[in-house]
Amino acid sequence: MSYIYEILSCVPAYARRWMHKALHERNLRPMRIHYGQLSHQPIVIYEPEGKPRPTTIAYMHGGAYVIGDPDSMGQMATMFTDRGYRFVSIGFSLMQERKFPAQIRDVFDGLACLVSYLDSHGFPSNRICLGGSSAGGHAAVTVAYGADLQRQSCFDASRITGCISLAGVMDIDDMLAKALWLGGGTARFVRMPECDRMNRARVHAALAPYSPIELIDGSLSIPFIAFHCPADKMSPYESERAFVDKLNANCGEGTATLHIMKGWSWQHMKLTVSLPIVKSPAADEARNHLFAWLGEIDSVQ
Repeated sequence: MSYIYEILSCVPAYARRWMHKALHERNLRPMRIHYGQLSHQPIVIYEPEGKPRPTTIAYMHGGAYVIGDPDSMGQMATMFTDRGYRFVSIGFSLMQERKFPAQIRDVFDGLACLVSYLDSHGFPSNRICLGGSSAGGHAAVTVAYGADLQRQSCFDASRITGCISLAGVMDIDDMLAKALWLGGGTARFVRMPECDRMNRARVHAALAPYSPIELIDGSLSIPFIAFHCPADKMSPYESERAFVDKLNANCGEGTATLHIMKGWSWQHMKLTVSLPIVKSPAADEARNHLFAWLGEIDSVQ
């Protein structure tokens, strides 16, 4: 039943998004800077009115790495810029264009482009809060807590002050690995060593470096906040709950916070697409929690 709801909820969620898109972009006048040759490889920068807060939000869109684009974040950008935050939507190639994990490398390249922009304009480049929805949440958390990936990309982890997830995928087995086990065309989109794709242990081991829950070892105690509905079946709530518990166990209680979206209607599509613009007590509570958490991040020098 929940899968039927997710499918049906796509229509109003995206209709609401596109109703707001033109107005947001007209008011915010985003700047696009390409860091690569593909159409999905820009960063899209939204500056708030007046003096920005010290923290920059670097956000990745959802879409299972097969759909979506960085220009679709107008309503999310408005939610943050209205509170004084610079918001940057970081694009990445889709798996049809470049096999996974190229998308994670793209995010590192996008961040390097963002750091260059911030430095050239005299803005703090050591106050970046990563964030993402669904697959974008997976990308944000993988980049934030993947110490080996950071070293490979020559990225300074001290620049990251926090990480936000809206129904992010915290276990690669819930997304790419499961699709590979089921067969079909997904195998064409993932770069893996030759092995039996039905061998779950081999598939899991090959993708483990990009599985957030496998990355927690206590070396990176970056503050984390997640928003998730227990009824979500597309990106299982249980995996994000387990990630939060593991991060707190390894880095200290309070490092990670999980805001539970109560009510079956807050399943995947409504949460990841509509949270910035839905008017309801649950949405107001979630947004207030998010910005209270960000206020604490801002206060740390």
